[in-house]
Amino acid sequence: MENRGLAVISCLAWSVASTGLVLMNKYILIRFRYPMCLSMLGMCMSTFLSRSLLLLIQKENKEPISMGFYLKNIVPVGVSAAGTLYLGNLSYLYLSVAYIQILKGATPIATLGAAVIMGGVEDSRWSMPVATSLVMIMFGVALASYAELRLDLRGVCSMIFSIFFEATKVILMRRAMLQYKLNPLHALSVFAPPTAFCLGIGTLLVETPGLRRDGFTVMAKIPITFFCAALAGFVLNLLVLAVIHSAGPLTLKVVGMAKNVFLVFVSIIIFKTKITITEYFGYFISICGFYAYNATKSYPSLSFWDAILTTFASQKKVSTTVAGLYKNAYHQDEPVQAQKSDTVQNNQQLYILDRRRKSLTDIPPLSPTAKEDKDPQDKLPLLQQHPLDNQMILSLHETCSNNNKSYINI
Repeated sequence: MENRGLAVISCLAWSVASTGLVLMNKYILIRFRYPMCLSMLGMCMSTFLSRSLLLLIQKENKEPISMGFYLKNIVPVGVSAAGTLYLGNLSYLYLSVAYIQILKGATPIATLGAAVIMGGVEDSRWSMPVATSLVMIMFGVALASYAELRLDLRGVCSMIFSIFFEATKVILMRRAMLQYKLNPLHALSVFAPPTAFCLGIGTLLVETPGLRRDGFTVMAKIPITFFCAALAGFVLNLLVLAVIHSAGPLTLKVVGMAKNVFLVFVSIIIFKTKITITEYFGYFISICGFYAYNATKSYPSLSFWDAILTTFASQKKVSTTVAGLYKNAYHQDEPVQAQKSDTVQNNQQLYILDRRRKSLTDIPPLSPTAKEDKDPQDKLPLLQQHPLDNQMILSLHETCSNNNKSYINI
């Protein structure tokens, strides 16, 4: 229960911090057109604060990281993080905040591409339902892009590569945190230095002339704004690691999509961005595709619509209404005769739920002689990781047993 509460708090805090940082960075980049330097300031702040906090609160010395592990697992995360920060901020120079959030709807495509390239990752599993959801996402993003009033190919390319680097970073970071058992603060103190180093080298090579010309002057005029942005970057980086650690990268993607939808409307109000009806419609299609993608990845053995219905049911408490949804999702060759009596209705619900479970794993059929079983738990093999409410299903069995002492033979 504590882990679930921590995951919820981390997700909410990350959403607020991410929204605030995006709006703050957009405000800064209108006046300060050096995105790599801005990203470097945030990572330098993260490095300094994470190291300082570890010195203050760490009670036990963590096992030192070997050079081989650091070069193989930590440095790639730093390079990926530097790429996503720089290219993401660069896109704000050419695109509106609202349209950037629409482009982020293509995150599942980038995640699947990164997983395929790295190999051996669960997210790289391919199926027709997954392909269908990806086509929906691509079509929605393409339609929104077609209707965008301020389309700039430089910004679009920057954002696409930023999304790809972000997907790579999340996968690599999750893998490193599991192998080395890093808590969020310690992980940030490990990942931030190589990221800051990569951004620092890039700033020296690319943006130094511009900084000397007018960049340092802008920084001197609004130092508090830069400090707040760097501090918010530290908080955001810490919360990203907390969400990955407590809830996993899939949750981060889902919460991120919800946050992006909210940010679209906030940016329209603050920056007076104009969004066409076609763009709204395209974004809606991509959101539906994103939902379908997560559903089909969660239930790879189910068909496209069955996966969506199962995911929808898992997000609500299972009830008679949800059981009816499952019944409607079945083909006509699997009818369940409706009867008025409560006993028959309970048996219908039980039949539907058992059929769904049987599609997820091989389970022995329920026997007509199940009334002779000693333990009601043995009447229905339960799937521990299935989202349906097992208590409700057992309750249905007990109700059927009390009424007519018989069970459906599937």
